[in-house]
Order: sequence, then structure tokens, then C-alpha cells
Amino acid sequence: MGSSNSSELRETMEKVSAGDDNAVDKAWALLDKDKSGFLEGAEHQKCLASCSDQILENWSTLDPAIKKHMLQAMVPGYVKHVLDPEDEGKITKDAFFSKVLTIFS
Repeated sequence: MGSSNSSELRETMEKVSAGDDNAVDKAWALLDKDKSGFLEGAEHQKCLASCSDQILENWSTLDPAIKKHMLQAMVPGYVKHVLDPEDEGKITKDAFFSKVLTIFS
């Protein structure tokens, strides 16, 4: 049953990513298994993964303006994650030297 549900969610998220407003309600119903009105724990993770998967699967066909907007929002977080993974608000010389090249490769 889990596999069937995963297939149904994948198909529904494809419709959502194509702009189908009606699919949004169905996607929510598939994600909010406990009918609590919010997603947390495994439901939250499934939502993030499903949305991310759709973005990645459709990346090559996304509008360039949307890609630019996404990248402008994501890149600073990625750089911070690499250079300051503990969110200390500081970057040591050693950390910079050992990690800065990974940002660009």
C-alpha cells in the first residue's frame, strides 16, 4: 500500500507542478495522513522530499526566471551550510581553506 500511495503522491505532485490547482487539495490529503491540519515528522519530510523531487525532475524545463529566483534564494544558504555548518556566525581560517573550494566544484 505504501508503494501505491507513493505512486499516487508522485502523480499528484506532477499535476501540482504543472499548475493544476485541483491537485493541491489531493496532494494535501495524501500528505496529511493524520488529518491534523499540519505536517510534521514523517509527513513534513515527505512533503519536502516530494516538492524537491518535482523541482529537480523538472529543472531542465523550468522558466529561466524561476530558476534564477530559486538559485538566488538557495545559494546563500548552501554557502553558509558549507562554510559555517554549525551556524556559529563565524568562519575560521582553517574551515575556509578546507571548504571554500567545495562551493565551486
